[in-house]
Amino acid sequence: MTTNKKKHETLPTATLRVPRTRDYLAWSFGSAEVAGKTYRVQVKWFEEPSRFGIRHGRISKLYVAAAGEGAVLDYDRGWITRASTAEAKAILKAILKEFN
Repeated sequence: MTTNKKKHETLPTATLRVPRTRDYLAWSFGSAEVAGKTYRVQVKWFEEPSRFGIRHGRISKLYVAAAGEGAVLDYDRGWITRASTAEAKAILKAILKEFN
């Protein structure tokens, strides 16, 4: 008999350094650190949730990448690059907790 239960994955801890202040276009810029690696974070968020946001929340655009590497997370009113590593999942969890 097979089950469809997902295994509970223990995520590393992500330290998020993205201020809640935004530029005039609603973007916040900063970084996240996971397992000794630093990632650049760009998040466009609004005061009110939207059907275009991640999980219908306040984040409408998100870009996360390590220096010299491609995106580990990319959302522009829909997923372009989903979190596929434990590190990316940890960063997404921290961003959603802070901004969504």
